[in-house]
Amino acid sequence: MDGVKNISEKIISDAKAEAESIRAAAKADAEEQRGKLLAEFEREKSAAEEKLQRQIKEIDDGCRYEIERNRKNAHAKAQADFLNKVIDKAKEKIRNLPASEYREFLYELFQKTKGASGGVICFGKDDSAAVSDEFCRKLCSEGGLTRGDDIEGSGFIIKYSGYTENVTVDRVFEEKRSELLSVLSKAIKS
Repeated sequence: MDGVKNISEKIISDAKAEAESIRAAAKADAEEQRGKLLAEFEREKSAAEEKLQRQIKEIDDGCRYEIERNRKNAHAKAQADFLNKVIDKAKEKIRNLPASEYREFLYELFQKTKGASGGVICFGKDDSAAVSDEFCRKLCSEGGLTRGDDIEGSGFIIKYSGYTENVTVDRVFEEKRSELLSVLSKAIKS
């Protein structure tokens, strides 16, 4: 019976050794798998962090671009608003000139714009106090023109056959707008 006992103990001992070997191999395999998974995790984590940093940079760059664009738009709007206010004040100053000075202003514009004779001159309704009948006759005589119905606003228009010369105060300032903008921009910067 000792032989059976010895064989049984040998089988048990071999089974324990084999189980320990299998356990050790499984543990080593698990550690190897764990190492591989940790390495893969670190690679994916690093790639995700790099991607996140790129996305943050893109968002940051986009925000900076928008901020700069908005700043430039606000500056351009402020400059345009300022120019409009200056032009409106200048128009108002011209419209509020004493009658004799306003007639001189209109006469200078007339001298620059009179063309062929035979047209019709129409004065602005806003100028009725400054534009006397005598002044109208003078311009009509010098330009070979007849007086037509009054128009809205300040200044005058001359209608010839085929075209109209618009010399209203609003139109004069509109034609000089880019020139005025340039002058004002230089004045602001200095």
